[in-house]
Amino acid sequence: PPFDCNAGFDNWLVGWSAPKKDWCCAHGGRGCTTTPPPTPPPPPFDCNAGFDNWLVGWSAPKKDWCCAHGGRGCTTTPPPTPPPPPFDCNA
Repeated sequence: PPFDCNAGFDNWLVGWSAPKKDWCCAHGGRGCTTTPPPTPPPPPFDCNAGFDNWLVGWSAPKKDWCCAHGGRGCTTTPPPTPPPPPFDCNA
């Protein structure tokens, strides 16, 4: 290998050249200058907390968010099932 990725690792950030950092990162996972993406923020609401009393206990924004993102706390109700026809014309 063109570089010894163990040599000088204790001070790699300032002591290694850019080509050595690139090579050691690609071939050994050492000296990588990229950082992992940040952890996404937690959801704004916990849709399990207080669900037993969501209708009166949750704020409108929580109901809206939990309905849109988890199907919980939805204040709209589906239309009622239509009644069966009064006569069975196939009987």
